[in-house]
Amino acid sequence: MNRIGDISSAVEYAKQAPYYERVLPTQAVDKLEDFHAIPFLDNKTYRQNTPPNNNDLCAKNPAGCFVFSSGGTTSEPRLILRDFDDIGDQHEYFQGLNLGPADTVINLFMPGIWGVFSTTNIALSHLGCRIIPQGGTRLDEEAMAQIKFFVKRFGANCFTGMPSTILTVADYLKNDDEARAKVNKIYCLGEKVFQSTLDYLCKIFPNAVVKSAYGCMESAAIGYQCANKTLSDYHVFPYQYVEIVDPETGNIVPDEQFGEIIITTLKRRLIPLVRYRTGDIGALTTDECECGGETQTLNVKGRSQDMIVSASLHVAVDQIRNILSKFPECSDAFQIIVGNYNHRDAIKIMIESESPSTNLAGRIKEKCISEIQDLESELQTGRIHSFEIVCVAKNSIERVRSTGKIKRIIDLRK
Repeated sequence: MNRIGDISSAVEYAKQAPYYERVLPTQAVDKLEDFHAIPFLDNKTYRQNTPPNNNDLCAKNPAGCFVFSSGGTTSEPRLILRDFDDIGDQHEYFQGLNLGPADTVINLFMPGIWGVFSTTNIALSHLGCRIIPQGGTRLDEEAMAQIKFFVKRFGANCFTGMPSTILTVADYLKNDDEARAKVNKIYCLGEKVFQSTLDYLCKIFPNAVVKSAYGCMESAAIGYQCANKTLSDYHVFPYQYVEIVDPETGNIVPDEQFGEIIITTLKRRLIPLVRYRTGDIGALTTDECECGGETQTLNVKGRSQDMIVSASLHVAVDQIRNILSKFPECSDAFQIIVGNYNHRDAIKIMIESESPSTNLAGRIKEKCISEIQDLESELQTGRIHSFEIVCVAKNSIERVRSTGKIKRIIDLRK
């Protein structure tokens, strides 16, 4: 899909930001070949050119905006500035659920500076919904009883939240047929919706339509699901431009081939993005959809091979490597295995050591809990089933036969 006119306008607008004025070509971009020659914007560069460091990625005065955080993994979190017009468009995310004044929505996203809780409330207000800003931080007996009350006595029919949070609520309500029957709409964001997750939610809430959106805090939503899209397939919003590139070479890959998702924002916004590396893996297709939408379909596979996302956790390979560097008896040979157990993610890290022991594994686990943001709270609330450290003898972890390298992440979730 050639949208060079929209792309050219977006690039010209971005030049109002000092960073883009330095890196973008002075002449107009009127061919895709010229656009593809523009360097990528990565996370590190984004952080260096946004507040509190400076305003060089801002195309206008950074006032009249929200300040959110992307969350941190191996370094301090990125701060995300989103202007009010940008936030106002988020009601479009819910297209596949047809939300409106007849719906009462329990917002189960995490409140705070991470943003999605606040932006969801604003988006739902644009749709005229009745909003219950419950939040998903506490999932104890008192909070669960309150959620049940809102469903049974107050007519709440829709949940919004991370899949792991909604699964926890589903477990609580699974023996209450009245509550199960009332929930007919579920909106997920922040984690990949696996087939097993979808099957379980539909089993507990047999009347529910389950939809999600795809995006990142820097870009806002990139794709949405119409009535016909599910799991990892999304229509690309017309105000976003997606490229799929080989993460090693940066070259554009053909349709239906997986690569890294690159996003360019076509709307005028406070911080425009031109060829921003999301770190996610996906593929574009041009299949026609029954809804009649003329946008491309984006199939999102997940994070790139250096990170796992589970509940609110973002665990990077480099973060585990940094933790293990503090244990001289451990080598750099380790592997992260993610699976499902009772519809929850179970994370196991296999580590080769000269002197493997349960004591060593326990000390490493304590260090991980202290350094990995949200790990302890996610274990306590049950959004993650387990986090296990297993120390093994040298050369115990299987290597790739052709290279001798260890595959750092094994994702067994389905």
